[in-house]
Amino acid sequence: MCFAPRLSAKTVERLLHLPRWASRSEVKRAVDEELANLQELPSLTSRTLSWLSQHQRDDLIHSILELLNGHVTAKHCNIGISAHASRSAWPQALHLFTSMEATSSLRRNTVSFNACSNACVRGHQWQMAMHIFSIMDMSQRDLLSYGIALNSCDKGHRWQQAIEFFQSIRGVDVVCFNSTLSACTKGQAWLEALELLRSAGLYRLEPDVVSYGTAIGASSAAGWPMTLHLFADMDRQRIERNATVYNATISACVAGQHWKLALHFFHAMPFTSDVYTYNATISALELGNRWEMALHFFSSMPKAFLKPTVVSYNAVLAALKLQWPLALALASEMCERSVALDSYTITALIGACEPAGLWQLAVHYFSSSGFPPDEYGCSSSISTCVRGSQWSTALQLFASVPALRIHPNCETYNAALTAAATGELWQLALHYFQVMEDSPSMSPDERSYTLAINACRSQPEHARRLFDCLNHQGLVETLRYA
Repeated sequence: MCFAPRLSAKTVERLLHLPRWASRSEVKRAVDEELANLQELPSLTSRTLSWLSQHQRDDLIHSILELLNGHVTAKHCNIGISAHASRSAWPQALHLFTSMEATSSLRRNTVSFNACSNACVRGHQWQMAMHIFSIMDMSQRDLLSYGIALNSCDKGHRWQQAIEFFQSIRGVDVVCFNSTLSACTKGQAWLEALELLRSAGLYRLEPDVVSYGTAIGASSAAGWPMTLHLFADMDRQRIERNATVYNATISACVAGQHWKLALHFFHAMPFTSDVYTYNATISALELGNRWEMALHFFSSMPKAFLKPTVVSYNAVLAALKLQWPLALALASEMCERSVALDSYTITALIGACEPAGLWQLAVHYFSSSGFPPDEYGCSSSISTCVRGSQWSTALQLFASVPALRIHPNCETYNAALTAAATGELWQLALHYFQVMEDSPSMSPDERSYTLAINACRSQPEHARRLFDCLNHQGLVETLRYA
């Protein structure tokens, strides 16, 4: 019986005791007694590199390949690239992959391309993974190659390319099918995602729970009836649902503003809810103006052995927009528990300040939090200052919005128009209105006209021009009602 050669126990011990990314001379001392054998016996080298890969020592593989000089084979390089991929070390994998091209004896094969592409995807370099796939010869591509390419499309939201790749695969499997579905969903191509699910039979595929979970996530754009149809279709297909399916269904109900349905699915879950389930349900209760229930669900998370995240806090803060003492108490709790605030938190806190006219606090959150609010938070900050009879401060906040790299929307401009009208600054109000009219991304709404006309009470000519424009659009009744 012939046994494959192995490294001596002494050499193995020396290698394992080396620190990560030891110098080349240190590695050479560790393997010096058997370096000649490694150079002469490719099978010994392959076994050694595979063993190092199992111990996640891709650094030692890198050094040993350098020590072998001209005795390296394509198989050795592939083991090294795969080892780097397992640790998401894409720069080292790419370096080894490109070095093969410079050596005529090291021909890159399917394993080389797949391993390097996988390293790039795992290292969040999906563009590089797509490039590697693009230079791969068609005859070298296998199902794994396409699977990695589809995963890259998923990461980059490239749904058109994903569909193109999917349709060119021979013997496609459900994993590639699910990656294509996910790319369509992330690329907001919900029609294509749902059509792909319907056409699974044409590819002799049976969608699984992952397929339906992804499709349900896309269905929120099609409306909640489609979500319910897909949810019920799982029974017809005898596919057992998981937490992801329930979470996607609840989120779709939230997107469709059906909070009662979301609550129904929360209670219908046959297994323990997770943080995502609670977050989506709290958001649903916020839509239903059920702040007491939202606070109850939030408070019950620790009893379910779940730690609230910043998303959990943001969801319940949004529900407490008319309960500013509770909202501010939760903000203090976030700081005590070292939960990092974000822009959504600041927007929610500013929103809680608005009904109570707490303009000083709103300005504090706007200016001193380190996280600028979104456009809705900006609008709320300005409106809060106006409500607190601080129109000058409101206009200062509006003037600082561009520096925060926030694009004001119609609501933000309406808040600024209100401040200008309150301060009887009709020229400034007309300027804001003109900017809205000239903007390619928004147009004045009925409230904008009402506010601008109100600001021009002392300027009949300007007020008449605005009124005639409003009359031309058939919105005079709206103005009279306002």
